[in-house]
Amino acid sequence: MRLTRIGRAASLGLAVLLGVGAAWSARDSIAALFSASAAQSQVEVRATKRSLVYRLDARRPLVFAFSRPATSFRVVSLPLVDEASWRSRDYWTYGFRAVLYGSDDTVVAVHDIYSRALHPDRILPFRRPVRFMRDTPARIALQDDVVVESAVPVSRVELSPLPSDGPVLGIDLRAYERLPYFDPAALAAFRRRSPAEQAELASASALPAELLPDAARAALMANRWRVIGPLGIPGEDYRVSVLYERGYAAPRAGKGEE
Repeated sequence: MRLTRIGRAASLGLAVLLGVGAAWSARDSIAALFSASAAQSQVEVRATKRSLVYRLDARRPLVFAFSRPATSFRVVSLPLVDEASWRSRDYWTYGFRAVLYGSDDTVVAVHDIYSRALHPDRILPFRRPVRFMRDTPARIALQDDVVVESAVPVSRVELSPLPSDGPVLGIDLRAYERLPYFDPAALAAFRRRSPAEQAELASASALPAELLPDAARAALMANRWRVIGPLGIPGEDYRVSVLYERGYAAPRAGKGEE
């Protein structure tokens, strides 16, 4: 029995070393996505926000593991649509499948999630963020946001694309898990934030952070999500890209939008 325990410990140590080595070897490929290049335009340089997105692939699912068993998770999807297709319609249907696994590696549920890729000009221009990526002629439709609930805690989820309308050339997405804050820990976490961070958390509230009751402050921390990355090696197990985003700027007289 003792030898068995030693063997298990050695196997666990080897697995950790291999995982750290894979992450270390992949760091350069991820960091290169954010580095400047000759192809980078001034519009990209002026982007106010950058984030990683992951492309769905019919050949292999994207696998996301949660830091602890979760009863809900969030998926933000950004479909890429052929630019010329917007001339005939301003929305296209797309979908993806979510397979939920419990802690014992059994399938808990399967959800087929469909949505519409809406033309980014469907909402008022001053409320529309401009999203773009390098080296793609496709246009990013309005992003969609879905929260998947589960009666049984799940440890991981596998996401795969479903048959979509032809002009939908690809689906990029991000996955999130809920931050593990509960009262009174949520209130304590809010108070540990700097005044600037508290003001940012309360920016959507009618009252400033200093006037919010403790229950509202705790709710601001408890209702937050943390982005998680897929399992595997970038470039082999999944494709990762950088999504650029900036606020909409009305074109100046005599000039088009940058």
